[in-house]
Amino acid sequence: MEYWITFAALIAILVLVWLIEYRYRRPDQIVLRERKGVVEENKKRWYPRHTSLALPGNVYAVQSQVDTEARGKLGVRVVMDLAVAPSRNHLHALVRAGGWSSDVVVHATRELERRTHALIREFVEQKDIDVLDPEILKKQLTKQVSEMALLLGLELDILHIQSIEPLDKRITEAMQRREADRILEETEKASQQARVTAEIARIKADTEIADREHSLRLKKLELLEKEQAREAALAEARVREEQKRRLMQIETESREMELLKSHPEMILLSPQLAQLAESSQQLRNARTVVNLQGNDGSAVGFIQELLQDVLKRLQKSETKES
Repeated sequence: MEYWITFAALIAILVLVWLIEYRYRRPDQIVLRERKGVVEENKKRWYPRHTSLALPGNVYAVQSQVDTEARGKLGVRVVMDLAVAPSRNHLHALVRAGGWSSDVVVHATRELERRTHALIREFVEQKDIDVLDPEILKKQLTKQVSEMALLLGLELDILHIQSIEPLDKRITEAMQRREADRILEETEKASQQARVTAEIARIKADTEIADREHSLRLKKLELLEKEQAREAALAEARVREEQKRRLMQIETESREMELLKSHPEMILLSPQLAQLAESSQQLRNARTVVNLQGNDGSAVGFIQELLQDVLKRLQKSETKES
């Protein structure tokens, strides 16, 4: 019985010691331990609190002011924001910079802040006060501060230069007035440039419209000239056709006259004579009357006389040929 009581007491003591010694690692914690002279991370859920160092793994941010002098011994105040976090790949450097304590990140950050202030002073002392710019200073410091943070076991999260202002209020007011004048001048230049651009665009548009209207008028004139040329060509063609027709008519009439002169008997076959005779018979008041009657007063006698005259001419022509 005593054996079981002793065993139970021993188990209770071991459980109590385990509960007192071991702690549960939260997700936002980094637990450090030393093994063979090297500091490394303990990733187990439970860790011994006396042989381990638990530190927060979140971002640690600070804001600081640096009072220094620019070229010409002019006082300048630089306001800086700095945010860092422990680097899991450089834990040994972190412990060496901040010591084996829960405030190791704070101590390492202060050391990084001190070194950053030295870089800021070195940069500002080489520049004139009117050329100092927060963006230029930030670009100059970012790479150097990142490298120094890794040497201290930290990772740079944010480096921001809020402002660079002269300590003398009169210099600040003078710089503000100069900046205001510069902004007004740039605004006026931009406004003037906008007006010039708008005027150039308007002139260009008017020129394009005038050119297009001129081109349209030229095309209208060209089309009108082509239309007039076609009408003139058609009129000339009609005149030529009319001349050809009249020449052919005159030539035909001339041939008919020659034929009638050489052969008077062909007049009987002329349709014009028949029409004229018919008209003269129907119209009593006609000025031209064609008489187709012979000496005996009949049309048959006229035809007989005409045929006899034709026969006589034929006989005379045969006699001459023989």
